[in-house]
Amino acid sequence: MKLIDTNPQGYRFATPGGEIFLPRVSRILDVVHGPMIGDPEVLANAATFGTAVHAGLAGEETLLETIAHTNQGRKMLLESQDLKPVAIEQMMYYLGEPVKFAGRPDLIAEDRFGFPGILDWKTGALSKRHRIAINLYSLAYFRMTGIRLRWQKLVHLESKRYQVEDVPLDWGIALRTLTEYQRKGVTI
Repeated sequence: MKLIDTNPQGYRFATPGGEIFLPRVSRILDVVHGPMIGDPEVLANAATFGTAVHAGLAGEETLLETIAHTNQGRKMLLESQDLKPVAIEQMMYYLGEPVKFAGRPDLIAEDRFGFPGILDWKTGALSKRHRIAINLYSLAYFRMTGIRLRWQKLVHLESKRYQVEDVPLDWGIALRTLTEYQRKGVTI
């Protein structure tokens, strides 16, 4: 599959059989659990910081001060957790039932024993949505590669520190979320 277009709702891919549109993980979570709400200024600041984190992941130079801190913090985090990056913002898609979807987790890495896992950076408060999202990514990774991730971590980034949360693998919650999305009969 080749990515040909993206929008806030999802991704459009070219396949040998024609085009296919897959909803984003965030779109599925918005439909099932409602959109993220909160103080608009706080959400805007989290979005700006999140953009800087992602730019730092991609090696772009934007919001230099934040990225410099973020890159340093990210390096310290990876070293403290004894992790080796494998893939950064790799597109993942799930073509199973009950709902097909796509998304880009922040990082696939290996721990010191060579076991693969997933990290997802968050700049707002950690929530149930984030735990579901990382399980959706894990499910997609397994369906794409046949490799079961052994661990998952959410990393809550703040301006000068971070907090790591180990998230149990739970494909049941991922599949229940997809079933609920399908039940709501969403069309894009």
